[in-house]
Amino acid sequence: MIQLSRAFLLVAALCWQASAAAPPPPGNYVLTELFAGTFLPGAGTPSINAFGQVVGLSPSGALLWIPASANGAVGIISNPYPANAAVANAINDQGQVVGGALGRSFLWSPETPNGYWGPAVDLPVTSPGGATGINNFGQVIGSTFLWTPSSPNGMTGTVNPDSRFNGVAAINDFGQVVINPPGSTPLLFTPFQANGATGTFTPISGVAEGLAINNNGTVLGLSDSCFSSTQCQPLLWTPASPNGTRGAVSTIPVPAGFVGLARIPAWFFRY
Repeated sequence: MIQLSRAFLLVAALCWQASAAAPPPPGNYVLTELFAGTFLPGAGTPSINAFGQVVGLSPSGALLWIPASANGAVGIISNPYPANAAVANAINDQGQVVGGALGRSFLWSPETPNGYWGPAVDLPVTSPGGATGINNFGQVIGSTFLWTPSSPNGMTGTVNPDSRFNGVAAINDFGQVVINPPGSTPLLFTPFQANGATGTFTPISGVAEGLAINNNGTVLGLSDSCFSSTQCQPLLWTPASPNGTRGAVSTIPVPAGFVGLARIPAWFFRY
């Protein structure tokens, strides 16, 4: 069973005013088909890294696409974890890949940064959906655990099993984790020190659902209106100090020319 991301895309929904015609998009990009066939992007964060590598799921299992050069449009396909029902959920800038297969959580590391070859290990945890996120230190997050390597991007480490990670949405490079507990206020896990294995869980007040977090600790979220109406209000929760546990919420203004934003599940765009 594929675990879909709890993050949602905020998109314009029937919102351009009839009198305001949209200008044509700039001609400075090219669309390239990476995989000829059925492909689902990774369910975790991030599913693409700074080198341009992409992870996901294909009919043959976990998939890793590697460009021939940084952010190139031509590349090769690899299977980082050849097991039944395996899915690659997330990738960091080193090229390390995490995912799951039938309750197992795996970590694959390239022999060289962003390389093609490398070993995979099963992490000593059992978690529905497997590992769903990884940061650039190599910390791995899942719905029941936080795994921290003994050294940056290492293959051995320690597990912090904690049911409060249930509903995990994202992890940043400091080791902070955004969590959406079922039926409750979003939580922010903050380690006692950068990339620490233990820390505090604090409510993200004023936010109905957390979607993402940057390396400063700023959280992108949604308001209650996204669950009760067709118009959605995106929010930013900004810490009082970098990677702090106390902060304030501000709204993201609806762009000029739009009458509202709609909340559409990310899986809507998967085919």
